[in-house]
Amino acid sequence: MILSMREILTARPSRPSWPNRDAHGLPWSDGPENTVETGGPGGSVGRGEGVVMAEMTTCLWFATQAEQAAEFYCSVFPDSRVVAVDTSPVDTPGPKAGDVLTVEFELDGRPFIALNGGSDPEYTDAVSLEIRCADQAEIDYYWNGLLAGGGREVRCGWLIDRYGVRWQVAPQSLHDLWRGKDREAAARAFAVMMDMVKLDVSAIEAAAAGTDP
Repeated sequence: MILSMREILTARPSRPSWPNRDAHGLPWSDGPENTVETGGPGGSVGRGEGVVMAEMTTCLWFATQAEQAAEFYCSVFPDSRVVAVDTSPVDTPGPKAGDVLTVEFELDGRPFIALNGGSDPEYTDAVSLEIRCADQAEIDYYWNGLLAGGGREVRCGWLIDRYGVRWQVAPQSLHDLWRGKDREAAARAFAVMMDMVKLDVSAIEAAAAGTDP
């Protein structure tokens, strides 16, 4: 019997929920003071006590390279690991019974799933993963690491890795400038950034300050 990918993923048991956490990922109690807005039946909004937001996981589709991709990303990001490798229980349009279907992994503690879908994915710029870096050294590290093995530079801090996944590698200071009260400084920083490929922190900050780098 061959099941569709949708049927396989729908039938797959969910992971146990994480301990209660707040919006920042920190543990929290079940007391009435910790309440969140929840969507009720028919889209109505209700009030729930001690309700924890459902776990959100980024799923990346690959033809057959889920294991290799997970290992590659874990080699780039610190404090990362492969959590589980799951095989398909039946033949699918992609993996056959016994072949690897999904690989769960964590990048710096954030959950991801790599899925072997059997056909090449069509990644576009519409969806990207952003890395906010503390300084130029971090930008250089992630930029070079994600480009390794066949990645491609784009513009404005964007790159495409060897699997086609889009990444933005940007300094946190750039976002701080955009949100600052000095709109002229933000405009100068943005204008300089638009002409860059890999972002240059010193040049962006010099433009914001109105000085030469």
